[in-house]
Amino acid sequence: MTTILRLRHAALAAALLLACSGDDPETTQGSTSSASASASVSASSTSGASASASASSTSKGSTTANVSGSGTATDGSGTTCDGDCGSGSGTTTGGKITGCYPPDNPCPEGQKCTFDGDFSHTQCVPIDPRPKGLGDACQNEGPLASGLDNCGDGLLCWNLDPDTGIGECVAFCAFEGEFCPLDATSSCSWCQECALGVCVPGCDPLLQDCQNGAACLPSNDAFTCIDLAMEGQQGDPCEYVNVCAPGLFCADASYVPGCEGNGCCTAFCDLQDPQCPDQTVCTPWYEGAPPDLYADVGACVVPMP
Repeated sequence: MTTILRLRHAALAAALLLACSGDDPETTQGSTSSASASASVSASSTSGASASASASSTSKGSTTANVSGSGTATDGSGTTCDGDCGSGSGTTTGGKITGCYPPDNPCPEGQKCTFDGDFSHTQCVPIDPRPKGLGDACQNEGPLASGLDNCGDGLLCWNLDPDTGIGECVAFCAFEGEFCPLDATSSCSWCQECALGVCVPGCDPLLQDCQNGAACLPSNDAFTCIDLAMEGQQGDPCEYVNVCAPGLFCADASYVPGCEGNGCCTAFCDLQDPQCPDQTVCTPWYEGAPPDLYADVGACVVPMP
């Protein structure tokens, strides 16, 4: 499925990496997708917004992010791990099995493969005696990337509430864009140094139904909640996906009137009730038949030829 307005896949980069990285925002280099719009073709590969204010995401196998870590190997599919990627066996260090990989399920019975203190390494940990299922409320023993939670095999406790510590069990995914189980709105998101992808729950860009100040922004062919670094307004220049206020997104400069940067913030719109700023029109987000959940999603951009 293609979108008329194709943006970066920033879910994991923004929601995960902003939570673990204290680095200042910086622009990463390399081939990237653009936060741009087109009436019938995919977006440019070099212009528009980077994935987030602390990381950028591209197509499978070519993502970049500000994640520290060393001693990783790459299997050619964008997956990084300790030891042998996808070999079916992890590395035992001090009694702990590291470098596991869920598709090959190298963990012993009663254990699961999850992150190991940061997002670029994996480990086998005991599964909780009363594990929570996909979508269930959960708790984490430590930081988000500790991997020590009460979710079942193949799941991670995600989107932790800063006040209660309660999160939601979401699924791991092996490759960017891979189908996420049981939830058509979830999107498989990655970063360059991430050993595993995460099926980040979806949201509604028209309702902006995210919590804790996050915004509902594009990820793959769906939408997901992403933490904001700034709240740019209509027409403000933007270099990153997560710097426009909720209800807006970072589009290529050519689609926002008077834009003086590589990209500028512009609004989502409802195709059933199109309301847009002057000199823009409400254009369908998807090219061709959209998913039912997003049938009314459009974007306020200059009229297409």
